[in-house]
This record gives sequence, structure tokens and C-alpha cells, in this order.
Amino acid sequence: MSASIRKQLPSSDHNRNHCTHVHPGYGFLSESPALANDLAQLNPPITFIGPAVSTLRLAGDKVLSRDLVNSLGVPIAEGTRVFSSEDVRSFAALPQVNYPIMVKALDGGGGRGIRIVEDASSVDEAFQRCACKFIQHNLCSDSPPQMHRGKFFRSGFC
Repeated sequence: MSASIRKQLPSSDHNRNHCTHVHPGYGFLSESPALANDLAQLNPPITFIGPAVSTLRLAGDKVLSRDLVNSLGVPIAEGTRVFSSEDVRSFAALPQVNYPIMVKALDGGGGRGIRIVEDASSVDEAFQRCACKFIQHNLCSDSPPQMHRGKFFRSGFC
């Protein structure tokens, strides 16, 4: 069981308390494929009340989610993974895209890593701010920040 999940579980022995099911409530634990997987690995296993591990993984990964809806023929805005400010500029230069665009940290959560980029002069700052959100959320990551960029559409309603 992962250390982060172990901290979240009640400290009492689930066997002693005859715990057979866990409902994680709302928030980060309810979205955690690690929690659902770790509960299933216990002896005896505890039933996670919520979506399957595979569903949680899919819903928690922006790129996999986009791939799924795209494969189902659902129209979606242009978007792709980027690793640098130059990647963002290249994306915005595509004839079907142009500015404004949105840059989003793949692992930011809650909208904290979203930046709207109005023009090329704003790309570096937006990318750096998203990278900071990614790095804060992934302190142990050895990989470079990964962002998602997508076409941003202005709308008259929320």
C-alpha cells in the first residue's frame, strides 16, 4: 500500500473493526485510483464504493480522456501535449488554431494551472506559471513539466 494512501486510511485495523467497504466521500480520495487499488490489495480486501480503478485513471488523465472522447466521435477543440513555450507558439501558429489559446498543467487540478494566452507575447509567462503549478503538485517528478494546450473560445455565458 502506498504511503500516501496509508496516511489517509483510518489507523485502526480494518480486520478488528470488520470494515468491508469504504466510501471516500468527495474530493481527492474519491478521485484516487491508488486508494481503490490499495483497498482491493488488502487481505481481506475492502470494497471501494465508487467507480472502477480503470474509470478513475481515465477520468484523472486529461490526455486519455481527450483520446476517449475523440475516439467516440465527439467534437472537441484542438489540443495537444506541450513541453516548452516554443511548442505552445507552434501550436498557436497552426491555421486552425491561432490565439487566444489555453495552457493547462496536466497535473494541476481545480483550474489552478490554467492560463489563457491572448497573443505570442504572453506565452512565456503563461507557460512558466503553469510549470510552477505542475512542479508544486509533483515535487518528486524527474520528468519535465507537461502541459496541455487547447483552443480557447470566448463565450457570453458561464
